[in-house]
Amino acid sequence: GEVCAFLATQKVLFQSKEEHFNVSGIVQGGVTYAIADFAAGMASKTHGKKTVTIESKINYFRPASFKSGSMKAVASVRNAGRTIGVYCCDVFDQRDKLLASAVFTYFFLQEELE
Repeated sequence: GEVCAFLATQKVLFQSKEEHFNVSGIVQGGVTYAIADFAAGMASKTHGKKTVTIESKINYFRPASFKSGSMKAVASVRNAGRTIGVYCCDVFDQRDKLLASAVFTYFFLQEELE
């Protein structure tokens, strides 16, 4: 199940390839982080402003292996103010087992999205 209470949700699907695995057959943690970061970044764009990351944290609960198949990142706003927003993202395998959970804090730039 989902760890954070989601409001507006962004989902990202990712199919891992051989180059994403380490020698033990596990997806590199940086790949899982990048998927979560991308999904949370997309969720932050729903406010119409360009954003930059000012803090992030990820917890890994189980490894993504070749057997895990594709991964799905589900991200949404936890709280958004005038200048700062906090977003949660959970990463699941194709069987909907929770692989990782992350929190990202973004600063809203004054520039509008194009």
